[in-house]
Amino acid sequence: MNLHDVVKKIIGETKPVGETNADIISFENLKVLTDLVEELLTDIDYIATNNKGRVEYSMQRSGQHCSEFLDRIGIEQCHELHEKTDNPVDTKEDCSCRKVGPLRSDGMYECLDCGELLPF
Repeated sequence: MNLHDVVKKIIGETKPVGETNADIISFENLKVLTDLVEELLTDIDYIATNNKGRVEYSMQRSGQHCSEFLDRIGIEQCHELHEKTDNPVDTKEDCSCRKVGPLRSDGMYECLDCGELLPF
């Protein structure tokens, strides 16, 4: 049994089968799974953003690995989102921290420091 099998066993069935009662349970399990993936992607983004430019080889290697992974699956990293903005910290939509995590399933970005939700 590998880690994927363990997580699937803990979370439960996530695939809908077309039967209302079973699909209610699988949908709740699916929400747990997507929340877990979001947390894991946030962790990976944090490592990529804060380590890929480091001078320490071991830290840079981890950051680079995470950065390449995020590129491979098509997720923009925190620092790339910062470069796209005009730093409009005085508008209502933006927090002053500007440490934005990966895109959430609801189309919002969450500040990694204060937790404020930001639309982009």
